[in-house]
Amino acid sequence: MKITGGSLLVAVAILALAHLSAYSQKTAGEFDSINRDAVSLADNGGKGSRALEGTWNVVVTIRNCQTGTAITSFKAMDLFIQGGSVVDTNAAPPSTRGPGFGSWEFLGDHNFRTTLRFYLYNLDGSFAGVRRIAQEISVGEDNNTWESTVGITVFNPAGDQVATACGTSAAVRAE
Repeated sequence: MKITGGSLLVAVAILALAHLSAYSQKTAGEFDSINRDAVSLADNGGKGSRALEGTWNVVVTIRNCQTGTAITSFKAMDLFIQGGSVVDTNAAPPSTRGPGFGSWEFLGDHNFRTTLRFYLYNLDGSFAGVRRIAQEISVGEDNNTWESTVGITVFNPAGDQVATACGTSAAVRAE
């Protein structure tokens, strides 16, 4: 019995490694095709919960909350992962801001809500607090663009809210 069970385990391991080896030999083009297919198969003709998944190039515009006047803009990149996680970075110097981590949820049709947080650092490298970003995203009919409204809350190292800001963003699917 021990020999048969051991032989079976070895056979299963060999089959798993063979599959992994074949999978690892896919070209970048084949992976791009797989990613495009996953996006095009989003629920309800692209209106479903998977339409946001993937990597996006984003332009964020910070605005005056009362007037809507643009104050400044910067580039960001967001990765929306199947299952509801999001990872974010932007063009701020890495010494002043850490990566953002959070979650996203499907609200219906082409609409999503995301929330993420990232650490802030002073110029001397000391911890400066946390920034929380909340967005309401509307994905375009083509599933390759989106626009959002952005709410920003800043917390000091003690966790006290010290500032708020408003913004908008526009994104295109990364190629």
